[in-house]
Amino acid sequence: MADLLAYAKSKPMILTFLPDEMDWNHLDRHWVCDVIYTVDQDGLSDMIHDAQAKRNEKLEKSRDLLVAMKPEFV
Repeated sequence: MADLLAYAKSKPMILTFLPDEMDWNHLDRHWVCDVIYTVDQDGLSDMIHDAQAKRNEKLEKSRDLLVAMKPEFV
């Protein structure tokens, strides 16, 4: 949620659709995502893709899912 709101702060156009910053602690995460996606689809899609990639990397390392391949099979 903090990343979403930080992204919203960087885009003045998105801020026009959000309430004042002092009311942000009461916002619903899904509502904020809907607003940001409606205004800036590409930005939110990139943000989601990056978060998924980071999470997958973390899970691969923590669960030891990385498998070494022989060079001839690559």
